[in-house]
Order: sequence, then C-alpha cells, then structure tokens
Amino acid sequence: MEVWNDPARFKVLILHRKAGKTALAINYLLKEAHKVSGKTFWYVCPTYRQGKDIVWRDPEMLPKFVPPYPDLYQKNEVELSIKVKSRNCEISVKGADKPDSLRGSNPFGVILDEYEMMSPLVWEEIIQPIILAKNEGFVWFIGTPKPQGQHFRKLFEEAKGKKDWFTLHLNAEQSGILTPEQIQYARENMTEAAYRQEYLCEWLESGGAVFRRVDNLIKTYPSEAQVGHDYIIGVDLGKYEDYTVLSVMDKTTHKQVAMERFQDSSWALQEARIEGMARRYNNALLRVEANSIGDPIIENLQRKGLRVEPFLTTSKSKKELIENLVLLMEQGKIWLLADDIQTYELKIFGYEMTEHRNITYSAPCGEYDDTVCALAIACWKLGDLPNREMLLSKEDVYKAEEY
Repeated sequence: MEVWNDPARFKVLILHRKAGKTALAINYLLKEAHKVSGKTFWYVCPTYRQGKDIVWRDPEMLPKFVPPYPDLYQKNEVELSIKVKSRNCEISVKGADKPDSLRGSNPFGVILDEYEMMSPLVWEEIIQPIILAKNEGFVWFIGTPKPQGQHFRKLFEEAKGKKDWFTLHLNAEQSGILTPEQIQYARENMTEAAYRQEYLCEWLESGGAVFRRVDNLIKTYPSEAQVGHDYIIGVDLGKYEDYTVLSVMDKTTHKQVAMERFQDSSWALQEARIEGMARRYNNALLRVEANSIGDPIIENLQRKGLRVEPFLTTSKSKKELIENLVLLMEQGKIWLLADDIQTYELKIFGYEMTEHRNITYSAPCGEYDDTVCALAIACWKLGDLPNREMLLSKEDVYKAEEY
C-alpha cells in the first residue's frame, strides 16, 4: 500500500522473490486505466515471450484481475492488449528484447518488470523522452538484484531522495509477506548466494550465475574452415517457439568459429541448413540433440553420409553437459564469438536447488537457452587443449575486438 499510495511518478522497487510485485503492478495499471481517458499503458518484460507467459497467460495474473466481461473489457490475444471500453484506454504487454518495436508510441504509464535484465537504453533512449517530453505519465522499475543489472542498481542509488521519485528496497525477512516457514524452506533448498540474491535482495558480483568468465573468453570472430582442422557442430533443435542453434567449435584450436540461430517451420529446411553447415566445415561431426524431433533428422543426415553423434538430453546428461562447459570456461580452455544473444544467454543462465537438493540448470522463466545448449553440446568431449600459444595471437584478439 505504501507503493500504491505514494504520488511519485517514478518508482524504483527492489523486491524479493514472491513479493507479489507483478500482481501489484498489473492492478496499478488497471486502476490508472479506469481513471483517465484515451491513454495507453505498457507492461514491459525483458522478452515478449516472458510477458506472454508470466503476465498474459498465468491464471494468477491478468486473467485473474480482468474478468471476462465483454461489455467492460476487450481482449486482443494477438496483440496481447486489453481495452478498458468505458475509458478508451489500452493496456499492452510488451517485450524489451526488440527495443525498436517500442519506438513511435506514446504510452502514459509504463511498468518495466525485471528491469535489471533489460538494456538501459530501453529507458534512456526510448521511454524517458516520451514520458518526460510528451506527457505527465509514470514509470515503475521493478525487479530483484542480478549481477548483470548494475544499471538498475545505479538507477536505484541515483533516485534516492530525488524529487518525484520513490524507492523501496524490501527483502523477505523484512516484508512479512512470506511466512517464517516459507523463508526457512527457501533458505534450506537454495544455495546461499541464490538465497541472498533472490530473497535478501543483495547485490552479489557472481550471484546465481553459472558462467562467470564470459566476457574474458570472447576472443574470436567468425572464420571459414581451415585445411587440416577438425570441427564439431553442436545442434540444439527448436521445439515449438524455441530456436534451432548450430554452434561450430574448431577442435584443433578450441575456438568457436560460427553460429547460426533460426526459427523455421519446415523440418526439411532445418535439415538442409544443418547439412550445409557440416559440409562447409570439412564434413564436421554433428552432435545432435536426440529426442522425438531429432531422431528422424539424425537418421536422414546419417543416410547422406554425414558423421552424426546423437546426444540424448536427460536431467542427468544436461547437468553433466553444463558442468563440462563450466569447467572449460573456468579453466580458459575455449574461446567464444562476440555474439550478443549468446553472451546474454550465458550471463543469465542459472540454477535452482530442488526440494530433494538436486541442482537443475536452465534459463530464467520466459528466457531462451538454445545458444547455451548448442555450445555445451559442441564442447562435449572436445578433447585435450592444444598448445596454448598456438590458440590466440595478437592478430586474433585485434580482429575479435574489431568484429
């Protein structure tokens, strides 16, 4: 209620997991949409998919607070928007993963949920000019601390005591929202770092991240096949809305030399792209995720004379796969491409402790990890590290930085 009632136009809210921040923000947008006329409101998540899953589809979120009364509300399932008919106001769910799609509009109120996972340019270059120059609207920045969210931390510190700004830093042991039993369960079933980050809202340098040397390993650039070099291609096949990713590792130098990420409805086209990549890199070994989708593709590629090694993904094998990649990266035994999507997915990739105290690895809810899985598959059984001095020259580093 303190957040709800404060008149500040700009609110920076660092709240613990399960604090109810999404429900609070949704209801605030609904309240405002019933007060004014002819205005547009945005609920922005780090990705469009995350907004669709967490805000739009979750039965405890928008479906719970917006009753199915066609005389009051008009829902657009394609645009993920709700119109409040009596006020001619519209609330839209957006994704920050394509910032340019947010340009050209004039929202009156904006919620930036999990702001620490967004580019700061979303606020600085797109939303701020609209809110400050075109209208007298409002913006909320909400989330929990993450190592990659230092712009969120900076914004919070700068907003303290600033006119027309409200800040709140609330952890689970202060809020009274969770019962002592719930807090104790979380403490016992998470790593200390994850608990401190997610429930105590502490800014940790490493946090719950799995891969911690990502930037230090971005030392290479796309290159064509070299004579006498052996290549491995990790293939993570897209399922439903996921992407198919091909990650190419040079087994001779331990450099990632190519990556493709695409969504194609035609399995035949995907198969052709996989074959083309293998032929391009000296008939590379294809290590393909084996599942109901992958099995027929594997068989077809084998019929074409390509070297194919199925990789069956289970909870156990995925754990081994990821931990092998962690070890290679920690020891500096591989070098990565300067690819923005792969870098982002590596940095947000996390883990959770199950109630049986087993570790599971995955991307945060609503995010993708296809590039991570493809890279991990490519690096499985990569082999011994060649002579370190032959791996990276000054020219290599210069070209990577230029790329």
